[in-house]
Amino acid sequence: MRGDPATDMEGDDFSRYARWVNLIRLTDRGLQRYALAQHEFAVWASTPAGHMSPYFRALDDLEDCVVVAHRALLMAAAMRRQRRHPRGTSEMPAPSQMRALRDLRDAISHTDERLAAPLGKRPSIMPGQAYLLRPHEHHVELGGHRLTYKALATCLERCHGFTA
Repeated sequence: MRGDPATDMEGDDFSRYARWVNLIRLTDRGLQRYALAQHEFAVWASTPAGHMSPYFRALDDLEDCVVVAHRALLMAAAMRRQRRHPRGTSEMPAPSQMRALRDLRDAISHTDERLAAPLGKRPSIMPGQAYLLRPHEHHVELGGHRLTYKALATCLERCHGFTA
């Protein structure tokens, strides 16, 4: 990267800087994907029945948001363990929110293998369970895992607090 100050850093300075830059990038991407998902859901709601492309784009954006929010939290947690924050400070989300985010991220990451598994054999997705992200009014679910939008927003807000 042109003008990257990390090229001359070593040890802890490099680790802190690399985590901070990735936290900023991932938090920004998560916020963008959340906004894009909202936009695509609104487009889908205003299109004729049967036009599913905006819905699928919204699911893709929401899925990306969950994955990068989890990655951003990993960076924030690492920075918190260092006890030295290059910029702002923030509290971590509640453990239950972090666990719900991680579990949904894991479900997203393993959906293909769960769908390919023979029905009834672990780790298959069973009839009645969401086989792709299923948005509801207050939460999103996949394969029996749920994450509230409030928990997702809190995770992103707390990550943003580390970058301010």
